[in-house]
Amino acid sequence: MHADDSTQESNRRRPNRGRGRLVSSVGIVGLDYCGSTLVNNILSGLPGCIGVGESHWIVDRVRNENQSGLCTECFDEPCPVFTEDVYERLGDEDALELGDWWRVIAGSARADVIISADKRPRHFDRFGVPDKLLLMVKDPRSHIVSWCRRKFPPVEKSDVEAYHKGEEVDGLLEEQFSEGLNHWVRETRIHLDWCIDTDKPVAVVSLESLVSRGLPSFDLVSSSDGPSPYPPKHLVY
Repeated sequence: MHADDSTQESNRRRPNRGRGRLVSSVGIVGLDYCGSTLVNNILSGLPGCIGVGESHWIVDRVRNENQSGLCTECFDEPCPVFTEDVYERLGDEDALELGDWWRVIAGSARADVIISADKRPRHFDRFGVPDKLLLMVKDPRSHIVSWCRRKFPPVEKSDVEAYHKGEEVDGLLEEQFSEGLNHWVRETRIHLDWCIDTDKPVAVVSLESLVSRGLPSFDLVSSSDGPSPYPPKHLVY
């Protein structure tokens, strides 16, 4: 399912409903290091929910030698959700209808709500835009530093050792900071425009407010499914 622009636009507008069981899906949208893993794990603790993290690795492992092709939670142990049968069904994207991606995972996990931390709009355009979106943001300064620390790792042995210990190393060069800033501006604009262009409900959560006040009230189940079984107090972490 390698969609062109017209297919991607259609994917954004069509509801995410797989055949058979009704599945509600929540997509966490954001840049790298935005806190998506934390929110994915928090919501995964709710009854009937499963946080699948970044599920795109299932198909990307075929094209990316850096992808292990193993569940990022179970590693080299057999996974009760991402079984070989699920690998095969999700791996054949051309055979999937829009929204089937979430339905297949939900069926294997026996879950009613799928939480996806795939983050990038291009992944959701491939698999079907989730019913609801959580846009994760954090202080731009922190975001830029996080990105630059990975993009420009230290070279000197002493700095490398300090880096891996979490100790402070020499600051960024001006051109490195500028690249990080431009990356943040560009990617933030892409994610914001994409969220606005969908017809899905969007809640914005900052990592800083999450730490200090917890998640806002957010119905995980779409209104068309009836009242949410998750009272706001369940979202307090």
